[in-house]
Amino acid sequence: MDKHVDHLLTAYVHRQLTRAQRSEVARHIQRCEDCRAALVREQELASDISVYMPQVGQPRRGQLTRLWPTIWREFSLPPVGWSTHISSYGLAVAIMVLFVFAASALFSGTAHADAASFGIGPAAVSATFTPVIAQRNGECVHPANGIAHPHRGARDIE
Repeated sequence: MDKHVDHLLTAYVHRQLTRAQRSEVARHIQRCEDCRAALVREQELASDISVYMPQVGQPRRGQLTRLWPTIWREFSLPPVGWSTHISSYGLAVAIMVLFVFAASALFSGTAHADAASFGIGPAAVSATFTPVIAQRNGECVHPANGIAHPHRGARDIE
């Protein structure tokens, strides 16, 4: 049984196949009734599209003559709604912000900032005890209390 050629039928109807593919489809539709019926449906669809597609989007007779006065009336009227007020509100806010900055500059006098409100003095530094463990005769000796205990890996100080 041959493979069906229904995936090639649209291109066959629109003459988009190579010569070899066209002859393959022609031989197959002579033997296969399902593909022949699908080819007829594809040809009818292509015919309908070529007749009705040019009419899509075209206005009916007199439709534009009735619509143009309404269209011109809408363009001649000033737009109404919240969008017309946005620019005036934005301008008012900008003027208020400028007024606040101008008033603060006029009435505040000279301004300065203190990085640190407390006096800068010498830092309080105190010595801390850091124990160092050393090894004497194979034992670790703690320098604060002098107690020796066995320990491996420490450096011998004697």
